[in-house]
Order: sequence, then C-alpha cells, then structure tokens
Amino acid sequence: MQCCFRGWVAYRRIGECLSNKARCQAANIVPQDATSLFERTHGEGLSSLSDDIASVHMAQGKGSSCLRSSLLGVLAYFLGVLTVVCFDAARVSRREGAGSVQPFETSTTQALRTTEVPEHGSEFRPESEAEPRTTTSTPVSTTAKAGAKDNEEPVPSPELLKSALRVRHPGPHGLKFIHISKTGGTSIEQLGINLPEQLRWGAWDREEYGYQHGAFRFFPATKREKYDWFLVSRNPVDRFVSEYHCGFEGVNYMQSRFHTEKDFNHWIQGRVRQGGTPGGHFITMTDYLDADPNVTQHIVRYENLNADLRFVLGLYNITFKRLRHDNGGGKRMFRRGNVSNETLAYIRAYYAADFVNFGYPLP
Repeated sequence: MQCCFRGWVAYRRIGECLSNKARCQAANIVPQDATSLFERTHGEGLSSLSDDIASVHMAQGKGSSCLRSSLLGVLAYFLGVLTVVCFDAARVSRREGAGSVQPFETSTTQALRTTEVPEHGSEFRPESEAEPRTTTSTPVSTTAKAGAKDNEEPVPSPELLKSALRVRHPGPHGLKFIHISKTGGTSIEQLGINLPEQLRWGAWDREEYGYQHGAFRFFPATKREKYDWFLVSRNPVDRFVSEYHCGFEGVNYMQSRFHTEKDFNHWIQGRVRQGGTPGGHFITMTDYLDADPNVTQHIVRYENLNADLRFVLGLYNITFKRLRHDNGGGKRMFRRGNVSNETLAYIRAYYAADFVNFGYPLP
C-alpha cells in the first residue's frame, strides 16, 4: 500500500513539474528560476521531495525520459488501486463465507465430535465396555425355569406387590424368615447373619423360631403377630427331586451313584406314602401359610429368587448384592425328566394344595 501511494504522489508531482516547465518556457524564465517558481508555488516544506525535483531537472533536457517516468507513475498508481480492490474483495468474501464453510473432518474428529460426554461425577466407560443398548422391549414371562438363576426376572413376582401393602413392622428387625426345606433357606439364613444388622433368621433364632422346619401354623398367635414374615416357595416336583439328593433325609451323592432311575422313583413314592418325616423335609408348603389377617407373609418364588428377595428385604431397609446359593445341580444323577408318570401322580395327590395355593401348574 505504501509503495502504491508513493507512486501515485510521484505521478502527481511529475505532472505538476512538467506543467511548471511549460509555463517557464512561455515566460522566457531560465531553468534555474523554474525551481524557484516551483518552491514559491508549493512552499518550502517539501524538502522530502528533493529526489522528485532532481528528476524534473533531469527531465528539462530529456523529454523522453520525463514521459517514461510519467507512464511508470501512472502504471504504479493503477496497480496500487487494483491491489487494494482485490484485497478488500477477498476479505469481504472470506467474512461472508465464514458461516457456510464446513470444517474439514476426518473419521477421528467426527468420532470425537459425536462421542457423548458423561455427566460430572459419572463413570465413563468405552463403548466396548458399556452395557448393550436395548432397542426393543419384549414382555418377560412371569414363570422362570426352576433353579435357573441366570434367567431371573428383573422385577418381583406379582404376588409380592400385594403383600407389600401390608407391611406392619417396618425396619430390619421387624422381619423374620420361615425356612421351608429345599428352597434355598440355608443360604438365606447365612445371608441374614452376615448383614450389618446381623439378622438372626431360622436356625440362628431357635428361641423365637423354634425348630428349623417346624410348621408355621403351630406357632403361638402372639409370636406370629409380633413380626412380619417371608418364605420361599418352589415347584413341588423340583422340591421333591432336590429332597432325594439331600444328605439329611434323602440320598447323598455317593449313594445315588449306584441307584437306577427305577430306584429313584421308588424312593420318592415311598416318601410320599410315608407322609413326610419328623425332620419336616416333606411338609407341604401350605402348612407354612397363615390365614390370619393380622399376620403379614411375603412369598418369594425360588424361580425368581434374587429379584423377589431383593424386593422384600428392600421393604424393610435391608440391602444386599446377590444371594450366593449352590444347589449342587452339577453333581445330580437324576433330574425332573427322570420322574415317571406314576411318581408324578403321587406328587400331584400329596401336594395338591401347594399347586393351587402357590400357583404352580399341575405336572
């Protein structure tokens, strides 16, 4: 810009010098007076233009050189104007297009731009470690496979939603456990004693509870109404098969190794005809129910054990992560599929009330 401006000034001054020269020649003034006339015309404050005036003196004897200098000055002037116009146009275009021009993106920058930033205080996990996203919701069956803990319902059983409205003794120590054999009761008793509240359930509370598998309906009314209670139900067929493998009243693993399927069914039929044992291992689950409206009982389903248990204990401000329960399924010689139709008929007859009261389908 400065060079263009100096070129334009030189062009103006050269033109004025040439016009002064013409006036001097017309008035018959010597060349030396031309400088004095130029100084009188423009003042003495133009000492910085000595170079330009010297070029005028040289142009007095060389008209062609003066003309060439004039043309160069004009060319420099127009080049300066053109440069300024182009510069301003480029600046305006860049300013107007700033909002419409999209930044260059690579796959990495695009991934970073679309990555969700976790909220403050939350744990950030990469996509590979994050939980899978659910795109569709499917209804979950309320009936789970017996003993299949990995397929448990994420919500409690419908029966618990009704009993939850009848909490009479809130607080951890207002809840007691009714231990029915082969329903995970030993694990639940151990869970209670390991909690921070050290809840003494079942076998840990003989003073209040009495015998471990005693029928609840024989408890005094004052004791039954003193607490809220919960128990675990299980499909009668699965419960009877589990009794067969029990080391107390049934047959342990070492003995069952030499049993055939016929021996297995014969043993179950004999227990049904006997009508149970003094240890309470074959008492019907109905014997643990209480029809007294002043007594609250929560029924946890063995097939949905952790979800139901977490819901019930939560009503009394009791929290736990997960119940550790090992039913020894990996060592069993016989399972539900080994039960014959004749044996199923025995079980249906003996546990008829359990199938009805606890909502299990007849086999």
